[in-house]
Amino acid sequence: MGAGVVSRDYPGAMVDHIEHELGRDCMAMFLQGASGDLDPYGIHNLRGPNRFNFSQQAGISLAKAALNISSTLKTPQSGSDSIKVKESLLKILRRNGSLSTDIGLLTVVINRDLALLAIPGEPFIQHQLDLTVKSPIANTFILGLAYHGKGTPFVVYIPTVQAVKEGGYGASECSFLAADAGERMVNEGLARIREIAAEAGTVK
Repeated sequence: MGAGVVSRDYPGAMVDHIEHELGRDCMAMFLQGASGDLDPYGIHNLRGPNRFNFSQQAGISLAKAALNISSTLKTPQSGSDSIKVKESLLKILRRNGSLSTDIGLLTVVINRDLALLAIPGEPFIQHQLDLTVKSPIANTFILGLAYHGKGTPFVVYIPTVQAVKEGGYGASECSFLAADAGERMVNEGLARIREIAAEAGTVK
């Protein structure tokens, strides 16, 4: 790929495959999750002549997994649709401790069985795992690279405390928030999810 060339990468391949399988009335969507420390399939070959094939394969594999899950889903009963949204603004110290940054978060609960936590950066996958375990709503997911109007537009990588101790590209070279920033964001999202769940009478 040359300079100035834009690619839809593996999400494009995923969308194409799902829409092909489900027909013209389907509009597939891709939402970025906690991807700060995830690598694509065949990463050792991504610079070779077949690099586009690897992104295609990754997208199709993801599409097949999504289609498999979708086949088990049931349409909710009419009249029960609801969307609840809560905004948060966290002041988080930078790693050097001398300055702080305002981080805008958005927590969304749909139909009391799906929760989304939008974060303006790239959290590590452990943050998603922690959120899943602790949330009162079974289907709870992080939306990474998501900016909704408050705080800074992008805070690059958001590693775990352990990852900061270990170091590395996403943990030290391209990350500037305090080591516990990700944990604070997850805890804030959990607090808002619990508020919404309590208001709706939802119990895990």
